[in-house]
Amino acid sequence: MLFQWDLNLFVIGALLTLGAADDIRVEFQLLDFTNKARALTDGTSKCPVKSFCTKGEPTCNIRLSRAVDKRLCPESSDQCFSSPITDPKFMEWRFVFYKGCSDQALVNRTLSLDNCNKKFQETKLQLKVIHQEKFNSAEDKDMQIFDCLTSGNAADVASNKRAAKWSQTKQCAQKYNKPENAKLSYQWRAYKIPKEQCGAEPKEAPFLI
Repeated sequence: MLFQWDLNLFVIGALLTLGAADDIRVEFQLLDFTNKARALTDGTSKCPVKSFCTKGEPTCNIRLSRAVDKRLCPESSDQCFSSPITDPKFMEWRFVFYKGCSDQALVNRTLSLDNCNKKFQETKLQLKVIHQEKFNSAEDKDMQIFDCLTSGNAADVASNKRAAKWSQTKQCAQKYNKPENAKLSYQWRAYKIPKEQCGAEPKEAPFLI
């Protein structure tokens, strides 16, 4: 009888461990953006030639923004409290990167998402790239929307930042037109953080530590 009681306690403890929620920070290291075709979202239109680039230069002005839940993301911060965005009416695009007169760019930005008191699951960072007209925002043109994804495997979550390893380089999934047009590469890593740090603005993450 005592053995059975101990066994029951062991099973209950194991189930609680499997179902336990954690405080997890997911970091996305954005690497290279390229759009050699200079294509917009329909796959055939190109960046307007009237942008103010020098003759012979690519005519795209690359502006990269991320989707955030404005209720949960501090202004002027690379970090957000939770993901994914659960209510579209609170979604807004926040500026990340700009490069003028180019069809490719080394982005080199680290963005993070905190999952507080949750079990780890596939996490999505959504980004939008537009061609930005310098003096008339009404003429901005969408290039692409990207979904950069993690795995949903809890074994990929490190015990702390020092132990976290970057994933292999991956390509963000594209929403529009041909995959060979606009591309964005990235790496990701995930690690547990103290409860009191979850949702707090982190220091800037070093490049590829």
